[in-house]
Amino acid sequence: MPAPAYSLWLAGIVTPTLNQTLRQHWRQRGQKTRAMAWAIRAAVGRAGLPATPLMRARVEIERRSAGPGADTDGLVGGCKGLIDCLLPMVEKRRPYGLGFVHDDSPKHMELVVRACRVPRADVGTLVIITPLDWPTS
Repeated sequence: MPAPAYSLWLAGIVTPTLNQTLRQHWRQRGQKTRAMAWAIRAAVGRAGLPATPLMRARVEIERRSAGPGADTDGLVGGCKGLIDCLLPMVEKRRPYGLGFVHDDSPKHMELVVRACRVPRADVGTLVIITPLDWPTS
């Protein structure tokens, strides 16, 4: 497997579960997405944002929380805001897009989401973005 293009540690930011996201007001959800985009931008640091999005990538998201674990659909569904931040900006639909990956369709993104329990001092989200080659067959 190729080396990761980006490894982003979002300290203190835990992706919500799908249930938490569905129960938020749309404006509050937008504010949290904007805060996540700024945290990603800060985590990139001097490496900077990509000049062009990766056409095909493996995105691994590891949710490290101190509370009870989320079920699979809640875990993946709660990552929507984070995934939207990794895509290119689109004026109305994705104003906080940072342009790491071209699209979130299975053709362009291989998504792996995991959860683990950690002490409260170590909560956060780890995002690893690895470029992939196009399938040959």
